[in-house]
This record gives sequence, structure tokens and C-alpha cells, in this order.
Amino acid sequence: MEYRLLSMLAEIENTIRMSQPDEDGTTLESTRMVNFHTGVARLTIRARTPSGIQPRGQLQLQNFQLADGRMCLKVNLSWAGIEACRTVEIFTQGEMSWSREINRVAEAWLDGPPAGQVEADHGLLAAAG
Repeated sequence: MEYRLLSMLAEIENTIRMSQPDEDGTTLESTRMVNFHTGVARLTIRARTPSGIQPRGQLQLQNFQLADGRMCLKVNLSWAGIEACRTVEIFTQGEMSWSREINRVAEAWLDGPPAGQVEADHGLLAAAG
């Protein structure tokens, strides 16, 4: 499953990049981190605009084996400036399609945070700090 973890990370990144065309000189940049020993990977996405770099969010992947022997991939999605997150779980069972699951994760991140979530108010932290 370790190879699948890195492959999934790269495929999700490619799907997001293809869905976000360069607009007004804005390009997506990313940073990957993978720890095969713990089965955890992270993709951090930023947008480079003519005025600078703006964080967009992260996808954190974790793979593990379930009690019944099946593998599970858990993907936590988060967005810059938003406290809410979303989780997508992928179970290796039956006739699952990795490409369909990759698209499902990328679409969930591109759709943004769950409805009704507001941006985090970091002003209170700055005033208290």
C-alpha cells in the first residue's frame, strides 16, 4: 500500500492542477511530504499570483489495514483560512476504481469546505497574543 499512497498523492495533485487552469498569471504550487513508515502523506497547495504566494489548503492521506484485512485510505481535506475540514475514506473492496476514487477526492477538495462554514477569525488570536 505504500506505493499506492505516493501514487494517490501524485494523481490527486495532477487532477487538481488540470481542474484549475492558470488564470491571470496564477499558477498552483505544491509541496509533498510522505512517510512510508507511518503510512502518512501530505500535499500542501499554494497559488502563485502576480502579487505573491497565497496558501490554498492541504490534503493529508493516511493508509491503514482494517481488522478484516482490507486496506483503507483516509484523506483529510482542509482549506487555508477555514477551520472546517472534510474527510474522504476509500476502502479496497470489490471492484473499486482507483481513478474514480482519485477524482472523488480531487472534486471534494475543489468543491471547498462543507456548506455554512465561515473563515477562521484569526484577529482574536492576534489581539490575545
